[in-house]
Amino acid sequence: MKELLQTITSTYNNYRGTGKLLALFLVSVLVICLLNLSDRPESGNNDPKVSPFLFILSPISGIAYAFTGLYKRMRGSLYSVIGCACIVLAIILGGGWIFASDDYYIADNRLHIKQEYIDVFDALLQEETGTIKICAAPDISSMMKIYSPRFDVMFERPVNADASEYKGDIRAVYDQMSLSTPDVEMVVRLLGDNGYDHILYDIKDTYWNLPLEEFGYELILQVGDYVVYKHAKTEQAE
Repeated sequence: MKELLQTITSTYNNYRGTGKLLALFLVSVLVICLLNLSDRPESGNNDPKVSPFLFILSPISGIAYAFTGLYKRMRGSLYSVIGCACIVLAIILGGGWIFASDDYYIADNRLHIKQEYIDVFDALLQEETGTIKICAAPDISSMMKIYSPRFDVMFERPVNADASEYKGDIRAVYDQMSLSTPDVEMVVRLLGDNGYDHILYDIKDTYWNLPLEEFGYELILQVGDYVVYKHAKTEQAE
């Protein structure tokens, strides 16, 4: 149940949108209420009244119903122009743009890898020797093997974001590292079983339910918001 709630929370955070749907739904509720008030016998309108609360579980249907009724009622009048203007205003004020300038960056290298990733990779390659068996979030992990053959990653970002190709332990770790709150006990156990001793993550986006130090890991590198932990037993064996 805990993992299900974490998955639902992560999905909501990723796909909750810009707020425009909420603004349109609230405007639709107001429109439906006004249409119901105008359906008086003396007005000559016999349209059935529909409670806006029926559309709470289906906001899209409520929006469609409201503006269909609005267009039908106000077609060919000045009120239709005012109604359209209110809709446009609600869309504009309902949230930020889907594409923002912060979503784009200029790559400083021919591999088109984010410079912040490059800084972490370079620092880690200088810190460690030989092959680095490491686990990271899918977006970072997919760039590591491209940058250096010394990185042995547990998984990369799957083609078309289809993780069905991953099975067993790899799939379990992939799912956990895709969450904002991975289950540290599961991750460190599966990494140990498969011989991976490094963990790389962004401290702004990832929050472990328990400190990694409690499982024998120690911080060996921090570059900006990115940290790398290594299992202490591995270091002692070397």
